[in-house]
Amino acid sequence: MRKSILIKVFAYLIFVFSCWFLAFNFCSAAPLDNIPTNSWIYDAIDYLKTSGYIKSIPPTSKPWTRQEVINLLKSSSINKTFSNAQAVFYINRLLSEFSDDLLMDLKIDRRKPLIEIDYGQGDLLVNPYLRFIHSKLPFWLTPYGNNIFPDNQTGTFGLVFNLDQNSKISLYQNSDITYFVKKIFDSDSTDTHIPHVPGTRFTQSVQYLSLQEHVRFDTKVAYIAFPLYFLTVELGRDYLYLGPGYRSSVLLSDIAPSMDQIQLRATGKTYKALWFCSALSPWYYYHRFLTGQRIEFNLGKHIKIGGTIQTVFSFDSLQTKSFWGYLNPLIANYMEMHESGHDDNLLVGFDFVTYIKQSKIYGQLMIDNYEFNKRPTRPPNAYGLTLGTYLPCHQFAMRAEYSKITRYTYYHRILHIAYASYSVPLGHSLGPDADELFLRFEYYPINKLRLDLVASLTRRGDGNQGSLDNKTWEDGEPRPTTFPSSPVEKITLVGPEIYYQPRFDLTVQAGVYYNNDKKINSFLKLEYQL
Repeated sequence: MRKSILIKVFAYLIFVFSCWFLAFNFCSAAPLDNIPTNSWIYDAIDYLKTSGYIKSIPPTSKPWTRQEVINLLKSSSINKTFSNAQAVFYINRLLSEFSDDLLMDLKIDRRKPLIEIDYGQGDLLVNPYLRFIHSKLPFWLTPYGNNIFPDNQTGTFGLVFNLDQNSKISLYQNSDITYFVKKIFDSDSTDTHIPHVPGTRFTQSVQYLSLQEHVRFDTKVAYIAFPLYFLTVELGRDYLYLGPGYRSSVLLSDIAPSMDQIQLRATGKTYKALWFCSALSPWYYYHRFLTGQRIEFNLGKHIKIGGTIQTVFSFDSLQTKSFWGYLNPLIANYMEMHESGHDDNLLVGFDFVTYIKQSKIYGQLMIDNYEFNKRPTRPPNAYGLTLGTYLPCHQFAMRAEYSKITRYTYYHRILHIAYASYSVPLGHSLGPDADELFLRFEYYPINKLRLDLVASLTRRGDGNQGSLDNKTWEDGEPRPTTFPSSPVEKITLVGPEIYYQPRFDLTVQAGVYYNNDKKINSFLKLEYQL
C-alpha cells in the first residue's frame, strides 16, 4: 500500500516538473551539464585559484556545471606570456575544453573578460572513450575517481551522450561495458549484501551466466536538467560530493554508486544552495532514501563556508514517523527529525575554505546522529573530520590532508538506515574507526607532465574491519576507550606517481608504492577519448 502511494507521489512530482519544463525552459539559457566529480578540471581550477590567477572562490560541492567553470574563468586575468609551465598547461587545456562549445569570441587580454559566450540551439553529441585500469591497492587508498577498486584489472568501452553547450537544457548519459579480468565475486557466496560489482549498483544474483562474472553493463550517469527561473531542476542519476576534501569527503563522497535523485539548486556569485532526495540500495524489504539540504556562501573575498543536513530514512520502517516532510525542500530536516522524535539517521556537516597568500586551507566536520547524552547504554557520538592544505609554488606544489572517522560512523545502530549504499559508506573511503595522513609533493617539469611523490599513513581499528555487524552499535556494547579500537592495523605507503597527457584526448596515470609489509602496490590508468 505504502509502495503504491510512493510511486504515485513520484509520478506526480515528475509530472509537475515536466509541466514547469515545458512552460519555462526557454526563459533562460545556460550550459547546465555537470562536470564529472573525478575530472581533471577540478585540479586545474584548484591550482589556478590558489596560485592567484582566478579571483572568484570556487564552490566546495561537486559536481560543478560548465557554466560555473565559465564564470570562474571570466573572473580571471590570464595572459599567454606567463612563464609558469603548469599554469599555461592548465589554461590551454581549459581553453581547448570549452572553445568548441562556448568560446565564440575569445580574447586573451588582462584588461578584458577571458570569455565571450553566444548561445545557439544545441546538437546531440556522442563521445566514445576507452579506459584500462590496473589496481593493486587497498580500497581506502585508491586515488583518482569513483570507479577504481583494488586488486583487479578492467577494460571499459563507454559512450557519453549529451547536448552541446549551446543548448538551453542539459540531457546527459554515460553508459559503458566493463570487462573484469578476475571474477567479480564468488557465485557460491551466501552473503546477500557484501558481494556486489565494485563501483556499480549491481548486487549478487542467485542465477547468472558465467559471462556475467566478468562483464557488466552500467549506466553511471543519466539525467536531464533545466532552468526554472533562478533554480535549476535536475532529474536522474548522478554523483554528489559535498565538502572541500581532496582524497574524499567525510560527509558525502563519490565512492559509492551514483544515486537516482530529484535535485534543486540555486547558484549566485556568492552562494550556492542545494536540496536533493535520492534512492539508496534496499535493505532486505526496506526501501531507503537519503535527503539533504546544503548552503555555502562567501565571507568576504577569501573565505567560503558551508553547512549540510542529511537524513537516511525508510518509509517501510517503524522508526520513520513522517515520510512526506523529507520530500519538502522548504522543511528543515533537523527539525523534522528531532522535534518529532524520529530515529532516522541524521548527519550534520560544516566546512570551510580559505585562500591566504597563494595557499589554500580547508576543513570539514561531520557529526553522525549526535545523541546529546553520556549514558553508557546509548551509542557513542560519532563524527568524521578532515583538515588539509594545498600550497602551489611555480613548478612545485604540496598537498597535505588528515582525515579521522570514529567508530560506528556511517553504520547506524539500526542497519537498514545505515549511511551506506550497496555496502559502501557514502562518506569517506576510510570507513569508521580509522584515520589517515596523506602527503603529496608535485613537480611540473614540462606542461604535459606531472611527477609526484606520495606518502600516506593509515590506521584501521577493530571497528573498521569484518562484517557490518562489527561496524554497527549493539545495545549494551561497551563504549570504545581508545582510537582506533584495538587491535590496530597500521599501513604506510610511499612511492612515485606520474600524470602524463601527451594529447588533450589521452591521459596516462600511474604509481608504484612500497608499504610497510615489504610489498609493492601499483596503479595504472589509461584513458582515451575517441
